[in-house]
Amino acid sequence: MKMNKIVISLILVLTMFTTLITSAAVDYGIELKNAPTKSYNQTFTDVPKTHWAFSYIGEMVERGVLSGYPDGKFRPDNTVTRAEFSKIMVSAADLGISTNPYRLFADVPITEWYNPYVNAACPYFTAYDVSDDGYLKFKPDADALREDIAVALVSLKAYDINGADLSILKAMFTDYESISSKIQPYVATAIDRGLMSGYDDGTFRGQASITRAEAATLLWRAYQYGSDDKVVEPATTVKPTATPEPTKTPKPTAKATVVEDTEDEDVEPVESEEPVESAKPYITSTLVKNVDIEDVQSYMTQDEDGNVIYYNKEEKKISSVNSAGETSEIFNCEGFECVYEDITYTRLIPTQVFYDDVADRLLVVGTLAQVDDGLNDVELLSMVTEINKKTLKIIYGYQHIALGLTIYDALSDGTFLTIHISSNGICIGELFGGTETTIRNRDYVNFDIYNELDGNIYELCSEGLNKYDFSEFTTVENMRSIAGGLYDNTFYGWNGKMLYSISDTGRLKEIINTDEDVKIGDLKPISIKYIFFLTDDTDVIFYDNNASAIRLISKQ
Repeated sequence: MKMNKIVISLILVLTMFTTLITSAAVDYGIELKNAPTKSYNQTFTDVPKTHWAFSYIGEMVERGVLSGYPDGKFRPDNTVTRAEFSKIMVSAADLGISTNPYRLFADVPITEWYNPYVNAACPYFTAYDVSDDGYLKFKPDADALREDIAVALVSLKAYDINGADLSILKAMFTDYESISSKIQPYVATAIDRGLMSGYDDGTFRGQASITRAEAATLLWRAYQYGSDDKVVEPATTVKPTATPEPTKTPKPTAKATVVEDTEDEDVEPVESEEPVESAKPYITSTLVKNVDIEDVQSYMTQDEDGNVIYYNKEEKKISSVNSAGETSEIFNCEGFECVYEDITYTRLIPTQVFYDDVADRLLVVGTLAQVDDGLNDVELLSMVTEINKKTLKIIYGYQHIALGLTIYDALSDGTFLTIHISSNGICIGELFGGTETTIRNRDYVNFDIYNELDGNIYELCSEGLNKYDFSEFTTVENMRSIAGGLYDNTFYGWNGKMLYSISDTGRLKEIINTDEDVKIGDLKPISIKYIFFLTDDTDVIFYDNNASAIRLISKQ
């Protein structure tokens, strides 16, 4: 059987390498199948209609993914840097970027044009080991390598790398050892799925740069295969087949791996009939599908029992879910009646749900609306309300006045940490009225999580952990995070690779390496944005905007 697999693989290599559309010595093989069939005008002086990549470049330019230079040239043979490919990938996949830059990598300053693109591409692209100051390295000016592109395409298409048949690489490529060991499963999957192939001399050239023309071709290939369905379903591990023909069945993938900034050791490819999959202690699953949570920081909170409470904007309902996937409707924001100062309101429009753990109650900030026969909001009441047993109780209400209120934490003395429309920053005081003290300006950060502990107030944000002793803020730990959480008076951060705890003295402890320790069990790479919730020190609940789902990382 082993010999049959090698023979079949060799036949396939010959088959792919005899299908040529070339203007150079490079055999692009299956990457040139299913080319765009539309007619394109010659836009660039250096890309005639006879150029092998003419239609691919035309399609990507038409989609707004690639563009030319002011002198009318495209420069198809120029190499692409990692920063440039980040922008190309983010534009092609419509990932969206932050309008407020932040520093995620040691070598990607917030002042650089590519900062938001690199940050957006982080979950799908390779990075390098953590630097001395706690940041990952990205190497934005280095050329994007063919193995980097394999990781990006496989991750974006959500293909499964678990059990990838590495023997395909040894059978097809004489230089398979040029592919970094951690990236070999991605390359094998890219080959198996028809996203990439090799050269006519039997090499893959994992450490070779790609050109702008090749980038256009590979992106077109990614458009042709895979699924855009964002519904997350549990799935079993996919076994590799002996035939590397592309298929349109969507498969899961882990996030892009972090590779060491050193030469890889040699790796023997898997030669067994059955794939050997290393045991991973954690697995992802989906708790709630097809849920629209517009702002996770405002529309998600957690009660004292570990239930995550969320507002689904599309369904207009406030519900809860636990780590077992059990959901419960708390309040339907339409179809009720609430009388306040002789006016009947029938629609609740939340701007924040907040669990007050001091008073054990769910607070909702937002607006109550009176609806006329034409379903128009004719009377509005800005308010803070308490919801208990599907009953709404107004605590504060102001007609025709926008509150602009965000609650950050409930303090033990009955006051709150808030920011509102009339304040100059984050304040300590009653929700409305009374004495109010501004403790800091509201500088832009991706997220803010506060906790009162031992007579101090601690703040975890994207810039690190800070302590406020009611006189000044001091920095406890400056480890940058993409997202943060709080459980049992301990802060947790996630930097795109590692989930770690942060003590009140700044001690970091790795909890989960999300690249290496987590098996993707529900078809999507891990994408955590701003906040997550823990039900113990291992179960992590988070909202995945890419999948429109509430997901769970738990021990197997």
